[in-house]
Amino acid sequence: MTQNVFSIQASSFDGFSRTYFKLGTPCPQGKWQVTDRLEALGNNQVMTNSVITVNQLWPDGSIKWLSVEGLCDAEVLSDNRPCVAVSIAKSHRPPINHALPVKEESEHLHIQLKNGDWVNVHGQQLMALTYSSKLHTQFYSLTANETLDTHVSNVVTDYELLDNPLGYQAVRIQQCATLNEGTHIELDVNAQYTLFLDDGTVKGSISITNPAAASHPHGQWDLGDPNSIDIFELGLCIKDFNQASLLINEHTYSLDACHQLSVFQASSGKPQWNSPNHVNRDNKVPLPFCGYRVHKDGHLVDEGRQCVPRVNMQASPHQTRSMLTVKDFWQNFPSSIVATPTSIDMSLLGSRFADPIELQPGEQKTRDISLCHTPVSDAETRLNKEWVAASKAISFLPDTTNEFHDLIQYGIRGDTSFFHKREVIDEFGWRHFGELYADHETALNSDNDVFVSHYNNQYDPIFGMLCQWILTGERAWFTLADALAKHVADIDVYHTDKDKPEYNGGLFWHTDHYVQACTATHRTYSKRQPSHVYEDHAGGGGPGGQHGYTSGLALHYLLTGSPTSKKAALSITHWLTHYYEGDGTIVGALLALKNSGSAGLKCVKTNTYPLDRGTGNYLHALFDRFKLLGTQSDIDSAAHVIRHTVSPQDDITSRHLEDVENTWFYTVFLQAVCRFIQIKTQLNTLDSDYDYAVKSLQHYARWMLDNEYAYLDKPEILEFPNQTWSGQDLRKLCILHFAASLLRESDAKRVMEKIHLLKDTILARLKNHHETSTTRVLCLMMQNAHYEAYKIEPKQARKVTRDEPNESAITHRQPYSVVKYFARHLRHFSFQRERQQFVKRFVQTQKWLGKP
Repeated sequence: MTQNVFSIQASSFDGFSRTYFKLGTPCPQGKWQVTDRLEALGNNQVMTNSVITVNQLWPDGSIKWLSVEGLCDAEVLSDNRPCVAVSIAKSHRPPINHALPVKEESEHLHIQLKNGDWVNVHGQQLMALTYSSKLHTQFYSLTANETLDTHVSNVVTDYELLDNPLGYQAVRIQQCATLNEGTHIELDVNAQYTLFLDDGTVKGSISITNPAAASHPHGQWDLGDPNSIDIFELGLCIKDFNQASLLINEHTYSLDACHQLSVFQASSGKPQWNSPNHVNRDNKVPLPFCGYRVHKDGHLVDEGRQCVPRVNMQASPHQTRSMLTVKDFWQNFPSSIVATPTSIDMSLLGSRFADPIELQPGEQKTRDISLCHTPVSDAETRLNKEWVAASKAISFLPDTTNEFHDLIQYGIRGDTSFFHKREVIDEFGWRHFGELYADHETALNSDNDVFVSHYNNQYDPIFGMLCQWILTGERAWFTLADALAKHVADIDVYHTDKDKPEYNGGLFWHTDHYVQACTATHRTYSKRQPSHVYEDHAGGGGPGGQHGYTSGLALHYLLTGSPTSKKAALSITHWLTHYYEGDGTIVGALLALKNSGSAGLKCVKTNTYPLDRGTGNYLHALFDRFKLLGTQSDIDSAAHVIRHTVSPQDDITSRHLEDVENTWFYTVFLQAVCRFIQIKTQLNTLDSDYDYAVKSLQHYARWMLDNEYAYLDKPEILEFPNQTWSGQDLRKLCILHFAASLLRESDAKRVMEKIHLLKDTILARLKNHHETSTTRVLCLMMQNAHYEAYKIEPKQARKVTRDEPNESAITHRQPYSVVKYFARHLRHFSFQRERQQFVKRFVQTQKWLGKP
C-alpha cells in the first residue's frame, strides 16, 4: 500500500528537464521495518533515480525517520496535476544481484556509470573527479601571489553505495583533508557529495574550517585575532573541456575568441550594500562597489545588482552539456568566476578580486555545489502535513493553526518579514547570510543610523520556522530556516577543541543587548562597544549555558540530511555537557568548587542544577542527542538532572519566583520536563524517573495555577516592560495544557480556566502592537504559540499516573560528599590530560608547559 508523504511542486521544472530532491520524512511507529525493501513513487510511477536512507528508529525497531534523495524527470509531471505526489511503498520485486559499480584502485575510486561512461575519484585529492569524457574537477586554493594550489594533505576518502529495489543508483562520497596556509596554519576541509550512477551528476557540499582557538582578550572576540586565517580564494576548478560559456542572469557569454571572462559579485547590490555590518578588522567597510561586474579580456561588458551565474561546458562537440553551479552565489559575496579557454575557477570562499577575507578561529563556511550533465534544478518540496502529524515523531508539533497564526505570519509578509529585515542592515555576504536581524535591540538607539545586531538563534527560530513550514506548506518558511540553519551551524558555533572546555564547540550569544556588533561579528562582545549599558552589563565572556539551542539543528538534519547541522547539534550538546558536568580533570573540579553557588552554574557542593533556561536547554540537548544517536545514557542523564533541579517536595516559596526578572526562565525548564515525560511515555519506560518528573511537574503546575499571571500585569517590577514578556507568557500555556491531563479533574478544570484567561490577555496585548513583529517576539511565538499541541501528548500518561502521593516518586536526594566528588576525578587522573586542559584555560602558561 502506497502513502503520499511529500510533493514536488510543478514550478521546480520551469526550464529544466530534471529536478533534484532530498527530503527527510517521519514515519508512524510500526509502519515499516528496517528489513523492508522500500521504493519511492512519483505520481504512482517508480522513481528510478531515487534512494531511501533510514536515519532513525522507533523503540520497537521500526523506521522513525527516513530520507528520500533522487532525480525526478519532468515526464512524471502529468498535465492535470500541479505537483508530483511522492509516495513510499514496499517493493515486491525479487532481489537483483548487480555488479558493484565502484572498484577501489590504488589511488582512486573507479565508478562505472549506467550510460557506459565512468568517473574516477582521486583518493588523495579533494573533489578531484575525472570523467571518461576528460572533464576534470578539483578543489583549489589561490595564494597571495595568485598561484593556484591544488595540494591538500591527510586526505581520507570514504564512500557508501546507495540502492533501491532496482539496483545501485548512487554513491555517497565523503572526504576530509587538511589545507596548509602557511607555517603552523591549517584549515580543515570536508566534502560530502552524492554521485548519481545514471550520468554522473554530483550534488554536494564543501565545508572549510579554521580549527584554531581564539585569544579573546577580556572576553572580547574582535576581528584581527592572531589565529585568524586570511583567505584569498578557495574554490572548484574545471578543466579539459572543449567549449564553455557563462550564463549570467539569462544572458550567455561565450568563451569563443576570448582569453578571459570573469564575473565578480563584490557586494549584495541592495540599498544598504555598504552597511557597517561589513567592517573589517580595521573597522572599515572594504567593499569596492555595489553589486556585480562582468569583464571580458579586461573590459567591463556588464554590471548589475545580483548575479545568478551558471557555467555551461562540453567536453567535446558530441558530448552532452554539463553545468556547474554554486548555490546562493551573490548572497555569499565576495564571489567570482574566472573562465579561460582551458580552465574555469569558481570561488567558494573569498575572491581574487576582493580583499582577503578573515576566517576567525573556530569559524566555518559551507557551500553547496552542483555538477550536472543534464539541466537540473533544485526541487521545491512540501511535506504532507497529515502524514507528519500522524507519525507523532516531532514533539509538540501543531496540526492546526490557532489565534496566533496571523501574527506569526508577520515573519514572511511585507515590511515586517525576516526577508525585509535582512536588507535593513544587509545581512548578506559569506559570514552573514541566513542570520536574523535583532531589530528589537534598537530600543535604546536614538538615531536613524544602521544599527547592527545579530540574533544567533535565540529561542530556536530554526525549529520554529521548520514547524511553520510543515504546518502551512509556505515555502518561505523553509527558505528562511534552511539559510539560518546553515549560518548557525557554520558561524555561530565555535568549531574548536583547543580553547577552554567551557567554550569549545559552544554556541555564541547574540550581540550584546542594546549595543552594536562592531568588529565582534557574530561573537557578542567587542572592545569597541560601550560599557555599563544596562544593569549587570558584563561586556565580555564567551559561549554560555543559558544560550544553547539544538532542536532546530537536529530537525533540519532529519529533514535535509545536512551533515553540518547534525555535527553542530552534537557539538552544542557536548559543550553543554562540559559546561554543567565539567571536563573530568582536577583543575576543572577545583574551578567548579570555586564557582559553586554562582548563578547559572551547577553547584557541586550540593550536586544541584539551577532552575533556569540553561538547564532546560541542556535537557533539550540531551533529548536531541538521544534522537540523533539513540544513546539511552542521555535519557538517564536527563533524569539525573531533573532529580537534582526540582523535587515534588520543593518549598516553592523559597525559589522566590515572584522575582520575575531573575526567575522567569523556570518555565523553560518545565517545558523540558514535559518533553522528558513524553519521551518516557513513547519508550514505555514508566519507571521511578518518570514518576518523579510527573510529580514534580504536578507540584509546580499547582503553584502556577494559584500564583501565575501575565507578566505585564505588573510592569512596575520589570526593567524593560515590553512585549517580549507576553511572548514568554506563552510558555505557561504550554505547561498548563500538558499538566491538565496529569492533575485531578477539579484542578484540571481550573487549569483550563487559567489557560483561557492567560491566552486572552496575551493575545490582546500582542494584537496590533508594533513590537509583535520584532524578531525576538516572533521567535517566541514560533516556539511557544503551539501550546494546544501540548494538551494531547500526555493522554497515555494520565492512564498510568494519578495526582496522588507516591513514595517511589518522592525520593529524597542523597547527601552529597565533596570528598567523593574529588575521589571520582582522581580515579580517572591523567597527567597529560590535566596539562592539556590547564594550558587551554590558562593560555599564558603555554610558554612553559607547551601547546595543548
